[in-house]
Amino acid sequence: MPFWLKISCIAICLAHASLVSAQSSASDVFDTTAKTLRYGCIEFSPYCYIDEFGRAQGSLVKLATFLCHQAGYQIEVLVLPPKRAIRMVADGSVDLWIGLPNIESYRDAVLRSALPITTFALDIYSLNPMDNFTGINELHSKRVAVIRGYTYGGLIDDLKLPVRRISFMEVADHVQATNALYRRNIDYMVGYRAGVIEAAKSLNRPVPFRYPIKTLDVFIMVPKAASNATLLLKKLEAAHTASKAVNETNGPTAN
Repeated sequence: MPFWLKISCIAICLAHASLVSAQSSASDVFDTTAKTLRYGCIEFSPYCYIDEFGRAQGSLVKLATFLCHQAGYQIEVLVLPPKRAIRMVADGSVDLWIGLPNIESYRDAVLRSALPITTFALDIYSLNPMDNFTGINELHSKRVAVIRGYTYGGLIDDLKLPVRRISFMEVADHVQATNALYRRNIDYMVGYRAGVIEAAKSLNRPVPFRYPIKTLDVFIMVPKAASNATLLLKKLEAAHTASKAVNETNGPTAN
């Protein structure tokens, strides 16, 4: 074989080896399809809760599971108390979070989806008609139930201003808050609408009168500390976009 041909063959082989090596390295970095994602959620029926068999259930659990599977991941669901959940999002102990973006503890530590994927309706509740209720200033010097660890999208900081002189009862969940209201241990409670409806149902009580405070946007979020966080978020967003397209094609579905 001529010398120049030998040199050409060697060069081609080396180039091919380099290409294979680069593809392998890229695969190691970007192919995360076999990974199990840790999805953290606050116990908050009907969005996330543990059923009688010890399994995580709820609409957000179903959504997170769907998104993970569509994006090529397995999922491990962690149902957590509010303060621990927020801490784990902030330090990257979970890979996926679906919630409110403006929580100070983790706001700068996460990447969030470009668009919200759902909303939470936040209300103030009373056993008395609220036709003449004008807003949170009406809570001055009143007894109000709030759920321990909830920020209510930042509303809790406003409510806890000393000038409001509100007497707070901190409870574990919407069921305890609703029960306290019906026992007249409090004058008002702050609650997410879906949670209060579920709580009233479980207590076999009518849903109390409500005054709408605001509607909060909910986003897909990935801690910046997660492996390949930007790519992971893109995959989850693409999975959500695909699911919306399917729902629009098949007609509206219940959330």
